[in-house]
Amino acid sequence: MGFNKNKIIADILACPICHKGVELDSGVIFCSHCSKKFESRKGIPILFPGKPISDLSGEPSAHGSFKEKFRNTPIYPIVKSLSRLSPPDSSFVRRKSLDKQSSPSSIYVRKFVRSLGRDALILDLGSDSRRISQEIIGLDIDLFSGVDVVGDAEALPFKNNSFDAVIIQDVLEHIPYPDKVASEIHRVLKKGGKVYADTPFIQVYHGSPKDYRRFTYEGHETLFNKFKTVSLGVSTGPSSTFALTLRYYLATLFSFNSSLLFTLWLNVFGWVTFPIKYLDFFLNDHKKAYLMASSTYYIGKKI
Repeated sequence: MGFNKNKIIADILACPICHKGVELDSGVIFCSHCSKKFESRKGIPILFPGKPISDLSGEPSAHGSFKEKFRNTPIYPIVKSLSRLSPPDSSFVRRKSLDKQSSPSSIYVRKFVRSLGRDALILDLGSDSRRISQEIIGLDIDLFSGVDVVGDAEALPFKNNSFDAVIIQDVLEHIPYPDKVASEIHRVLKKGGKVYADTPFIQVYHGSPKDYRRFTYEGHETLFNKFKTVSLGVSTGPSSTFALTLRYYLATLFSFNSSLLFTLWLNVFGWVTFPIKYLDFFLNDHKKAYLMASSTYYIGKKI
């Protein structure tokens, strides 16, 4: 019998307020316990405990971006042209797809997914347009292409003890109350279930739409204090930290407080500095790499 994702989602879907099961009928999702109604669009359930966090447009947030700031000005075409000259990413991440239909993912995520076995039910929390595997359930705050359920990480719309694993990458720094998210992950995991959390340690500010914090090894363990730590490691190393920091430092130094010059130099110095990241091929596994890692990961087990 094949994997029926829609049926599985229907079985584990729950009210984000009371965590009781919901009924689905002609695009309307109803909680008989607290009488709360929810909607679905394009066949995707949308369950927020209150007002939706996003505009449900399926478009990445441009809040506070330079392009958005100048969108209605005469220099916008220049800004748009500059954005097309963007250099390669400053972070060194060895990415490869689990299968032909899936998005590339890091070596650490692939190893984690494979360790769970083929029958594991996995939630990708903050999936955006990413598809680690076609059999992984994606949740985010908007109707992105990698999303199967729209909801809030601080109030997950799933029943207790639903998943064998939860993956959360580059999300916790954007959430106001990450302790709520950690608690919700613990709730929806089965006993013995695992969480994989990958978050920045030393990176420049990147609002999406906001950026609240960074995490050390100890920060991860404190946040996931209800879990037993399985492993900790560096996912993006110190060379990536140096490349990105140097790029932004030089762009700031030579922009003379001009946003337009900053964007120009950010692209120019991006091309100059990005090769530095490849030194992480050798440094990622250095025993001191965690001291200035760009990102670190945590794997914990629910006990």
